[in-house]
Amino acid sequence: MGLNRLAWRMLAARRLRTVLTIVGIGLGVGVLAASLTLGAALDAAVDRTVRDLVGRADLRVAAFADQGLSDEALATIASTPGVAVSTAVLEHRTFLSGTATGDPADAVTVLGVDPATYSAMHDLPIAEGSTLPSGDAPLALISQGIADQDSFGVGSRIGLLGAGESGDLRVVGIVAGSGPAAGAGRT
Repeated sequence: MGLNRLAWRMLAARRLRTVLTIVGIGLGVGVLAASLTLGAALDAAVDRTVRDLVGRADLRVAAFADQGLSDEALATIASTPGVAVSTAVLEHRTFLSGTATGDPADAVTVLGVDPATYSAMHDLPIAEGSTLPSGDAPLALISQGIADQDSFGVGSRIGLLGAGESGDLRVVGIVAGSGPAAGAGRT
């Protein structure tokens, strides 16, 4: 009697055990495939979030104090061997004048950037208008979400509320999607 025939005879004699073994192997393969797919999706989501927050930077240095890093600290970072490009970003949560209701959900994240160096770190896909020109003019790029929600467009004036003072910016461009700091509230 051949080994093949003996194996088939044992499988036929214990049908429930055979079926349960096949189902168990199928479930195991399914769970493994689902776990690998979930892991890959989570890795992609983390990579996307990190890219949105720090762009192509390998390192992000943040200040603990509200006033940010000193000019000396910025110069030290820029002159450190191995640093090809550095850019300073001021980040502040505030409200847009005329749209604020006091609800924390209405807060926006405002990024103050140097257009010359920021573009080396972050891609800003412009949906409408243009990128920020170099200079000190009070100009702004806004996200598509804010433009749609608050009816802003290229050329609109945006007032930012601050501690005791407000600032007025002119919109020169609308960034596709949620902007460079996705996930940090309205940007």
